Amino acid sequence: MGMLAELEKHEREKVKDKSEFYHDLQIYRGGRLNDSKPTVKIWQGNRAKPIANYYFRTEEQRERFIQVQKDNADARIKYKEEKQVQKQAAKAKFQNPFRIGDIIHHSWGYDQTQCDYYQVVGLTRATVTLRPIASEYAGATGPMAQNEMPVKDAFVEAFTGAMTKDHNGKVKEFTKRVSYYMQDNGELRYYIPTEHGWADKWDGSPKYHSWYA
Repeated sequence: MGMLAELEKHEREKVKDKSEFYHDLQIYRGGRLNDSKPTVKIWQGNRAKPIANYYFRTEEQRERFIQVQKDNADARIKYKEEKQVQKQAAKAKFQNPFRIGDIIHHSWGYDQTQCDYYQVVGLTRATVTLRPIASEYAGATGPMAQNEMPVKDAFVEAFTGAMTKDHNGKVKEFTKRVSYYMQDNGELRYYIPTEHGWADKWDGSPKYHSWYA
């Protein structure tokens, strides 16, 4: 923590006994000594730096400003509570959507589009065990680009950097946790997180693949 942050933390601690606390806010009202203008400092959470440090022409203006900050805190707490309820509902609703034999498609790359395919060979309640499979040519789309289709049961060894954090070797089989989020309609959207984005179930259509010369 830098010197400025230490000073701000000390200032916050110094006025703690004179502050009002509301949810995650610490509100310190100052001013009016020697007829100075009313002031307010507001800290949020554990931050050393105040989120508000203002003076006002009247105490009424200051109180209106403070009420806005309190309303924002109410909304913030309500949002967190609603998200927690949604999270618990999603957790209760979760069911592993994948089945043995499903093909997983992973598209990734920088200034090119790499397509990798995997086949589900094992399951638990919340994980899938995958094996890399080969793909085949499905039509040209332009220079250094083509469509591809996965080949079911054509198991291969593959470099693991695209789906795992191991860039140094090849793999025949690995396990990934299934993740999800709740959509606006209340349904869960399932996916498999990867180092480069995400992978999900192949939709059965040819996929674009490109490369450098």
